[in-house]
Amino acid sequence: MTLDEIVEELREMGDPRAVKIWARMDMDTTNYLGVGLTKIKKLGKKIKKNHKLSEELWNTGIRDARLLSFTVADPKLFTKEELVAKASELDFWDLTDNFCSFIVAKSPFGAELAEEWRHRDSEMVKRCAFISVSGLAKAKNKLDDSFFESYLGQIAEEIKTAQNWVKESMIIAAMSIGVRNENLYEKALKTTEAYGEIIVDYGETSCATPNAYNYLKSDRAKAKVSG
Repeated sequence: MTLDEIVEELREMGDPRAVKIWARMDMDTTNYLGVGLTKIKKLGKKIKKNHKLSEELWNTGIRDARLLSFTVADPKLFTKEELVAKASELDFWDLTDNFCSFIVAKSPFGAELAEEWRHRDSEMVKRCAFISVSGLAKAKNKLDDSFFESYLGQIAEEIKTAQNWVKESMIIAAMSIGVRNENLYEKALKTTEAYGEIIVDYGETSCATPNAYNYLKSDRAKAKVSG
């Protein structure tokens, strides 16, 4: 498929109702077509890996095309500089999360970039750090527990005063770190119990803030730890 054919298919799959929902979260929907991630992933599988095409999709500036670009890119072909440049263009959490999950956490620079981003002033760049750590916690790698413990420490210190979308990313990171192994489970459980209730502002939507402590106490989380 050519770039033009893909963009046309995305336009046909767009849903105005989804655009309205994102608008209620104060999202700039100027370049958003409203294509759901499930459909984007399905289209990505149809296209298959094509790193050159992924860059072309990104350069369209269309949010849906940028999301699609992550599914067809090869994380190992990005330079660190390219990842830094992309992070600087992220303007909302959906792009941020999928960029980190599909690309950063699977690249050779995931841990290094998380360390560089974790204290940034930019809300989306700092969110990148914690979403990347979430991805790294879920992956099979040789990262020491101390790496993840330092993020739990930062979460405990900063979550109550963090920017809105950074708060949510910290909650997500705490949940992922907590199910990595038994040692981190106990530390994440204590962290999430100590910081108590956190409220993320989702605008005029029915979205609810995830509760990391309740999640970690669930049978589902315990099964992941023991499994």
